[in-house]
Amino acid sequence: MAERDVGFVEITSCEIGRFRRWTKAAIIENIRLLSAMEERAARGEVTRSRLQDLKRASAFSHNQWGLWMDDELMLSIDPIEAVTVDWVHNSMQDGTFTTEVCLRVERQFR
Repeated sequence: MAERDVGFVEITSCEIGRFRRWTKAAIIENIRLLSAMEERAARGEVTRSRLQDLKRASAFSHNQWGLWMDDELMLSIDPIEAVTVDWVHNSMQDGTFTTEVCLRVERQFR
């Protein structure tokens, strides 16, 4: 078993109190950082592998037209309070969210 870093919590831990809840401001800051890194990667200032590492660490994928990039919208709503997601499975290919969306779309067009 690997040694844990100070403050590290395994995703499988059932000690919910050990997990840190992100604030809206912290997530938006993280998204902005990711956006800036995407631009730097496009200019060749950072490698694509470095950008991929940041995406994995942040659990976000950049989309310049995404809801998180809309400053006016972010003033009006708090997505963290409005949305409940299982981020681990949503982040992984063929996770619960992907499966559910595919089933709903399939049913919609029957």
